[in-house]
Amino acid sequence: MSRIPESVQFHLETDMVIDITTTGRRTGLPRRIEIWAHYMRGKIFIASRPGKRSWHSNMISNKNFMIHFKGTLPTNLPAIARPVFDKSEREEIFGIIRQETSFEERKNMVVNEWVEMGCLVEATLK
Repeated sequence: MSRIPESVQFHLETDMVIDITTTGRRTGLPRRIEIWAHYMRGKIFIASRPGKRSWHSNMISNKNFMIHFKGTLPTNLPAIARPVFDKSEREEIFGIIRQETSFEERKNMVVNEWVEMGCLVEATLK
């Protein structure tokens, strides 16, 4: 596991908005979207509300992706996705996100719904 640079930690702690580029599972083409990331307890998590998401399906198919930091830290960093499927691990991570986030929607999440149907990935920088 690659150590997360302090500049990246700072960006995630203060902004949390990143872009990611995944590889389309059907087309093989790059797919870039804006998404919220969470830097919690030394790890980077990418999560979205309950429902199917193309970015998540793409990461299940191809774990290599790119994280794009914007604004004060215009940097592109390669990463590896680890989709989180284990129910107890999902409960723990979504619980931590709910407790520690500054993102209002996440503070009000119903953890059980997110555990059952939300998308969750741990990102490790290469």
